[in-house]
Amino acid sequence: MYLPRSSTRDYQRMSILFLLLVSLVAVPIHSQQDTKSEEWLTVISNKHGITYDSFTQCGDFFIIGEKGNVGELETYNAATVIEKGSEGYWILKSERVSFDPNSTTLKICDCIMEKFKNNSKSLDPLERHKHINVTINITERTSTMLPANQGHTK
Repeated sequence: MYLPRSSTRDYQRMSILFLLLVSLVAVPIHSQQDTKSEEWLTVISNKHGITYDSFTQCGDFFIIGEKGNVGELETYNAATVIEKGSEGYWILKSERVSFDPNSTTLKICDCIMEKFKNNSKSLDPLERHKHINVTINITERTSTMLPANQGHTK
């Protein structure tokens, strides 16, 4: 079927308007989520006296530390990882953390893990684990924990 030239132009204009509308709506929604995450991180970091100039967000994980790269692998020294959960959050502190963006795997070596309850003023953790190696696949939402004398070394 052949459309008259004016119908084709109208269709093109409608397509452009639709794409413009979608981009105007989608960008603020994404920005609001980032703003909410940053606000949440600011509240938690202030509560626990964690200072940072910048952070990397991977899903519900915020990585703070001296960032470097080894190939495609992101590495962090003197790192703090904060995991945001629905009822609480974990703070993991380690001298060495790595993140592989290809496999979305986060490795945290010989860390101290502490769990805290959301909306609590207490600085006392609900749980505490020392000298733990943690591997987390962010996409698959799986994790393993081993004593620091076992497991990964990088």
